[in-house]
Amino acid sequence: MSELQLMVLVLAVIYGWECLAWLRRGGVAFRKDWRGHWRLAHPAAVLGNQTGGVVVAQPLPPLGYLVTAYQSPLSFSPDGVFSYVAQCVNPGWRPPQAARYFSFAEIKTITVVNRQVRLNNTLLLSAASVYQAEHLAGQLRQLLPLDPARRANAIRALQRDSLDTKAIQRRWEAFLVTGNRLRWLANGLLAYLFVLAPAGFWYFGFVRGWLPLLLGLLAFTITNTVLFHRAHRRLYPEADDDRLTQDCLILLAPATSARSHDALARHLLEPFHPLAVAQLFLPVAEFRTFARRVVLELRHPCLPVCPATAPARAAAAEVWSRTAWLTEVEAFVAKHGISLPELLRPPERTEPGVQSYCPRCEAQFTAATGECTDCGGLPLVRFPGA
Repeated sequence: MSELQLMVLVLAVIYGWECLAWLRRGGVAFRKDWRGHWRLAHPAAVLGNQTGGVVVAQPLPPLGYLVTAYQSPLSFSPDGVFSYVAQCVNPGWRPPQAARYFSFAEIKTITVVNRQVRLNNTLLLSAASVYQAEHLAGQLRQLLPLDPARRANAIRALQRDSLDTKAIQRRWEAFLVTGNRLRWLANGLLAYLFVLAPAGFWYFGFVRGWLPLLLGLLAFTITNTVLFHRAHRRLYPEADDDRLTQDCLILLAPATSARSHDALARHLLEPFHPLAVAQLFLPVAEFRTFARRVVLELRHPCLPVCPATAPARAAAAEVWSRTAWLTEVEAFVAKHGISLPELLRPPERTEPGVQSYCPRCEAQFTAATGECTDCGGLPLVRFPGA
């Protein structure tokens, strides 16, 4: 293998690494492919662990986008906050959670340290990103000074806000002002790195070709950095530290610069519930499938619903929060033209002999009664007429 081939191979490996993103359970990714179609992705079970998994962005030109969205990791009630939720928007298991409870009466300070949200200098939870941590801290600051009655209404308002598709549309359109330019620059940079630059070195040789090719590379990375910095400052005005880090990486690492549009887009919609993002981005059939998943999880979470060590106040906060979420989600689904009875009808039988199914994972069983061990012992439901 020649030195030029080795250089291209190393660059391709580094670029491939930049196309991977870690996604925590409790979140989903929306990937726009080369045809312009959006697809939903869950954390990969093979390339992952109990807390999350890898998702892969569209690696080849024409590049798309990668956007992540998370369900709230906090259960709010009028009396307190619990860093635990029973539902999970992903198929399979519930991720490990901190499960710490604070009553609003005892909260004195709310701080964010990197991705950690701290109450009274005690860890409440470690968020998926610094952006999510700041968003959750902002919600806590908004709820803290309210009395319980007003706080209950404010919590419901926060849940409705996270399902606001018009707000998502406005934020996405604001992103596209610069995002599309960054995406086309990224496509051009990939062509430069893997076609033009190797061809230039092969034709002119390293001695004659390195300076003009380096100047061309600097033109791409500097332009990318300037556009990214301006857009990031507009979209994430409080994230100064992360912006400086990303600026340096985009300027100095060509493979990172080729994914600058993903770095700008990825956390853009994290304040919103994945179901609302799905309604905006996904085809109707895929949105219905995901909506069914979300509603079933809220109605039939995996058992046990709460950790055995959770105090009664914490368990009550989880139930209050999940009940409020179920009301808002079902209203959201109905608002967008989906009949709940039709959405929640029993699954089609896979075999004539099956008599029951799990209301959560929808696994089917020949026994008329029993429990689904995969869902923690959730009681089975008989098929109509079985």
